[in-house]
Amino acid sequence: MKTSARERKYAESHFNEVLHTTLNPEGPGVVRIHLVPPLIKDGEIGPSVAIINGQDVIPVNRSWSILLAEFIEEVNQYSGREISDEEAKGIVDSTCSAVKKVYPLVSKKRLQNDIHTIMTAFKQIAYGE
Repeated sequence: MKTSARERKYAESHFNEVLHTTLNPEGPGVVRIHLVPPLIKDGEIGPSVAIINGQDVIPVNRSWSILLAEFIEEVNQYSGREISDEEAKGIVDSTCSAVKKVYPLVSKKRLQNDIHTIMTAFKQIAYGE
């Protein structure tokens, strides 16, 4: 699918460095995520790469790269401390709001489900499941 103007604008302003976050850093089951930004060539955005716990390399399509980048940015605002269930909901809500600026026709429920799918998959990969 061809890259939209919104996607291109987002990529040009946000995909200029590797993004990373750590989930559950103090407990068993740590999940470290590094999101390597996509290659942008001739106005087209390629897939990103997520590296889980420094060893598993996962290709991430364009739309999920944007979703994951926003999620990482939101999570990192709480860096260094445990978050409550209410704060976790706020992270997801803020992520969805930011992503809807790029994909205004995608429902919040769909974005929430995608975040859940991504995080479940990354957790399973990190745990070797």
